Amino acid sequence: MALNKEEMLSDYIDWLNHERQDVHSMGKIADKDLEKMFETAEMIHSMELEQHEPSEAFMDRVAKRIREEEAAQKTKKNNFSWKTAGKWLPLGAAAIVAVSLLWNAFGATPPAGASDISVVETKTIGDLGESAAVAPSYRPGVGSEEVTYSKDEQIWKLQTKNGEKTAIPLNDFQYMHDPAWSPDGKRLAFAGYKNGKEGIWIMNADGTGLHKVTDPATNEEFHEHPAWSPDGKKLLFSKLGEKIVEPHGAKVVGNEIWKIKDDGSGLVKITEGSSPVWSPLGDKIAFTRTSGNGKTSIWLADSDGSNAEKLTEGSEPSWSPDGRFIAYVQNREGNLKLKDAPTAIIQATYREVMAIDTTNGKITRLTKNEVSKSQLDEIKKLVKNQNPSTIPINYKVSGKFDDGMPAWAKDGKHIILTRNENTEEGSHFRLIELTLKIK
Repeated sequence: MALNKEEMLSDYIDWLNHERQDVHSMGKIADKDLEKMFETAEMIHSMELEQHEPSEAFMDRVAKRIREEEAAQKTKKNNFSWKTAGKWLPLGAAAIVAVSLLWNAFGATPPAGASDISVVETKTIGDLGESAAVAPSYRPGVGSEEVTYSKDEQIWKLQTKNGEKTAIPLNDFQYMHDPAWSPDGKRLAFAGYKNGKEGIWIMNADGTGLHKVTDPATNEEFHEHPAWSPDGKKLLFSKLGEKIVEPHGAKVVGNEIWKIKDDGSGLVKITEGSSPVWSPLGDKIAFTRTSGNGKTSIWLADSDGSNAEKLTEGSEPSWSPDGRFIAYVQNREGNLKLKDAPTAIIQATYREVMAIDTTNGKITRLTKNEVSKSQLDEIKKLVKNQNPSTIPINYKVSGKFDDGMPAWAKDGKHIILTRNENTEEGSHFRLIELTLKIK
């Protein structure tokens, strides 16, 4: 999904603030107003002024001065000098100038200040080697000290303080995945495959009390992604249908969300979709739907599946404990322009974790991806060596990492997620923890 114009400007200023002036993040949309905003930010960046981000108080004073300037310039706005403005305005305030003075061309009201959610620390809490993790989560009642996830067809527990990893025994399961702790942290639901079928199972934290919750009708039906209700009495899960396609492979023929009680009774279909999660009050659910062209989006519905409506583009939703935010994954696309290789047409894709404020719909990027310098240097070399050098060349690149499967801690101040550092060999899968600041 392409960024909107405000996000493009913010992203470009972020590039400039980190002194990556050789890369211009163009997004997928280009117009004169947007280019003028980029040029303004670039001009201010080139001046020998303070380079750190101003304080919120300073930003407020700048915003006030801009409003006063706009009022004075109503009849002669064309005489406003960008060069004069740049002499007193540092880079961190460039977004306010560009958005405030040009937003009328976009037909919208200027945005009010920074997001109410931000990341103050990003750290690795688990090195996963050469294979990815699935469905990481904090164990309720234990805090951030214990993380559970599935990897290599087993479920693992990670002690974050000392890095100790312990696998839950498979016993007679061929594989186990998608672990989900009950709200009190005493029971674990998971998808388990045995006797030719994959269903939902529950066991106590110590491995006792194992019992089957769902029983797929055929071996072409898979039950995955269990999610507990806030009262710990019911589960949502994804029902995936597959059809064997000769001579090999399988085709997905259905994605449905079902609800069932923890004793295996009361099975009922809720809606079409996958990866369901309950709201903290249990009155709503969030889930992913995939269109015919492969695009994914986050949907909300009442707990019985009624009144479903699309929330935003993305997948893998996770609700914050207070119900205000939903973290999710978004595949973002954009074009890059290199000053040292102007004939290169670079199409970049990024997989990042976002958060949407359910009270006002405002979206914030929690993990900010970029194309690696080594990739860009290689493209520059290819362009330099081509003959003739004026022929446009198309390149497709991905960001330095792919993030996914965000899950909130009970304190609402941390999110755990999976990361693939997009290298071909060596240890490149991680469990990442974000520490959040929320206003």
